[in-house]
Amino acid sequence: MDLLKIFIVILNIFILTNSYKLICRATKKERFLFISWIFILQSVVEIFFYFVFLH
Repeated sequence: MDLLKIFIVILNIFILTNSYKLICRATKKERFLFISWIFILQSVVEIFFYFVFLH
């Protein structure tokens, strides 16, 4: 994965976390779990598409 894809994942996490915090009034623990879950999901998707378009 290039640096741009990693940056996109981090930017998406930042935007989603701030939105989640504003909408749900989440605690620090909930935000950490949300960040972890989003990071794992986006990483899996990025890796999947990387291998699909590898050929």
